[in-house]
Amino acid sequence: MRGSLPTPATTASLLQALLLLTLLLAPTASTHVGPIQAESPQDEDDDGRSKYRTVERYVFAASIDGKASTPGTTRRLTPSGHFYQAHVHPTLDLVAVAGLREQDTTFNLWVCTLQGKELRCITDDLCLSVQPTWVPGTTRIVFVSSRGSDRSKEWKPVASKVHLWMTDVDASFYEQLTFGDHSDVRPMVSPDGREVVFLSDRSGEYHVWVLSLETKELRQLVTGGGADSRPAWSPSGEWIVHGARKETDGRDPKLDPLLVLLNRRTGEEVGPVGLDRFASMKGAFFLDESRILFHGRVKGASRTTSTHAPPFGLWVWDRTTNQFERFELDGFEAAAHATVSADRRTLVFDSRENPAGVTRTGQD
Repeated sequence: MRGSLPTPATTASLLQALLLLTLLLAPTASTHVGPIQAESPQDEDDDGRSKYRTVERYVFAASIDGKASTPGTTRRLTPSGHFYQAHVHPTLDLVAVAGLREQDTTFNLWVCTLQGKELRCITDDLCLSVQPTWVPGTTRIVFVSSRGSDRSKEWKPVASKVHLWMTDVDASFYEQLTFGDHSDVRPMVSPDGREVVFLSDRSGEYHVWVLSLETKELRQLVTGGGADSRPAWSPSGEWIVHGARKETDGRDPKLDPLLVLLNRRTGEEVGPVGLDRFASMKGAFFLDESRILFHGRVKGASRTTSTHAPPFGLWVWDRTTNQFERFELDGFEAAAHATVSADRRTLVFDSRENPAGVTRTGQD
């Protein structure tokens, strides 16, 4: 049945072989016109086209040792254009990204290998498709889209509400997962593939919600305060981390950011942890059960790239020691939307920088 969850393959190698066959036989992407979604729930831009078409952004992969990237291992996975919001498959050699090429005018979902090979567009249509997250044990992807809206083809980022959808790497089906006169964004599928954590403004402001992929039951994990950055699962699936602000509205840029840990079952908060040294924080992601990676801007740092004041560097918070340390990326001053492979040996991230010596491993 097309809308139901598939039975996980008995081995990752079988899924990998089927996927590579699909990629090789698939037609190449064409160019369409469609809407563009802002990078965060509250970050809106009236001129979406000029913002994304004039700013190059690339997705990179690098080997890591837990505290830094290994020099000489960084490779660029995507061609020229605006590619970001990558998510690494939990078991397969695959990366899903949101992308807009120079000759295109709409964001779609793209898939490639961790080496940047076999890059192709899988949602080549008129509707916004961003923020992909893999469903473990399958080649399905949960993502955010404006499809299904009667205004889905308009340019303004807030012209239509966006919801969670699911598709496969061959785009053989589209299943809408959430509905209503609100927006659902920043999904992340749990390690066991049973639930999706995401942000929704269905209660008036953005809060953390969980959707069961089996029953479609919804439950709100956070009822007080607001959330303003992507929630993410710990490797065990026991914990969820998300970003917030000290005050209840969660949207005043002058308020100090927080890291909030939630118990998956009870919704109980641990913390929150104040990030007083940071002006902003986004994209928290578990490196392992105890260490959380995020990209933050230190107070007083310029928004323009500078050797002395990097705008958005990667940082690690160890929740067992409550210590913060900079995660060094060889050749990069700024990076965002970091995600890590299942073996914790490869970091995938995006950046506006394109350092000398880092080459594109696939074909433009």
